[in-house]
Amino acid sequence: MVLKDLIPILETNNMDETIKYYESVLGFKCIGRMNNDWARLERDKISLMFSGRYNENDHPNTFMTGGLYIYTDTIDLLWTELKENVKVCYPIETFEYGIREFAIYDCNDYLLQFGQDLSENLN
Repeated sequence: MVLKDLIPILETNNMDETIKYYESVLGFKCIGRMNNDWARLERDKISLMFSGRYNENDHPNTFMTGGLYIYTDTIDLLWTELKENVKVCYPIETFEYGIREFAIYDCNDYLLQFGQDLSENLN
């Protein structure tokens, strides 16, 4: 048995707004959509899916207790591309564990963290 991919499915209150944000701000492309029930977005090797709300009565707001961590090999370029157009959680910083990273909130208030392993540049 081989596990092949992990693609998060996040709920959204507004599919059109979410797709527009991910395309125009984050540079993703919507590669599939079924009305307001489901959409798949991709940028480079990263895939995310969004669905309509299934538990809205129990949870009126979208939420996730963690974040999505996305690795890149061009963290400074990505920061420059995004920083003026997003809600920043924390700005770009190099941490003692060898990762340079920053974090933002998307239009649904999901936490997206972007990082680059600096040890990969030493080879």
